[in-house]
Amino acid sequence: MNSNRSFLFGEEAIRRWTQGWPRRLVIAVGLVATVAVGWADYGVAQVFGYGFVVTAFYLVPIGLVAFVAGTRAGTIVAFAAAATEAIALRGALVDERNAWAIPISVVLELIVFVAAAYSHGALRRLVQIERQVSRHDALTGVSNVLGFREAVASELARARRWPQVLSLIYLDVDGFKAVNDRDGHARGDEALRIVGVALKRSLRECDVVARVGGDEFAALMPGTGPDGCQAAVGRAQLAIASDLAHAGFRLTVSVGAVTFPSTPDGIDEMLAAADAAMYVVKRAAKNGVHHVVAKVVERRPPALNRADGHAPGS
Repeated sequence: MNSNRSFLFGEEAIRRWTQGWPRRLVIAVGLVATVAVGWADYGVAQVFGYGFVVTAFYLVPIGLVAFVAGTRAGTIVAFAAAATEAIALRGALVDERNAWAIPISVVLELIVFVAAAYSHGALRRLVQIERQVSRHDALTGVSNVLGFREAVASELARARRWPQVLSLIYLDVDGFKAVNDRDGHARGDEALRIVGVALKRSLRECDVVARVGGDEFAALMPGTGPDGCQAAVGRAQLAIASDLAHAGFRLTVSVGAVTFPSTPDGIDEMLAAADAAMYVVKRAAKNGVHHVVAKVVERRPPALNRADGHAPGS
């Protein structure tokens, strides 16, 4: 595992841990941590005169806040850390002849603290850019397989908590290989871009559109029932056909669509069902739609034991 992937896994852990935290809460946690370091700084200063060793630990809350909430939030904690440091050193100062050293020390440390906030804020932006790039298909501009699987996993987790209907579209471009063989890959890439843009434009902003194969696309539509799914597929077909024809392509798409009234077990089950629906069209005349409604799966919570309130066997 390379260092970039290791860092991204660490970033993912921090992001999930603080997911949903308001920005003010992140700053408040950083300020509390700063005060805790200040108390330790005061104790070290009481013993050694200056808290140079403990001072380095101010960088931890500053860096984390800047990384999670941004440069401005990290800068707020940086100034708070400098003020806490000044109070700690002034409270522990015994020899008044060294009073001149406090402002110099605090100013120098403030420069370091603010630099740490800016560097971690810049690192946050770079990670966000890398995350965005690594989850999008460079050719079509829609999500790639990784981004799509993460989005579906997030929607499934939400649906398990707050049940909602989900629909999934899976489409394949008919005759795409002939375009590559006859007109070249540049022309084929143009066709794929048109399909991706048209599909995304025809759906809602909250729907997740992805290129999941060479000429295969998928779209997840949260909160979309059978009627809404059929309407969305109709819009997508019209948009794709119109844009392809306008660019001089004589291509069609075969579409499989599945509506899940109850939350499915996972993304693989969803993709398999939609792929199977799409191949019903491919094996027939192509250039069509096959829509199915998945079987409702009832998931009942385990019965509770009346005596102790626990599920049997727990």
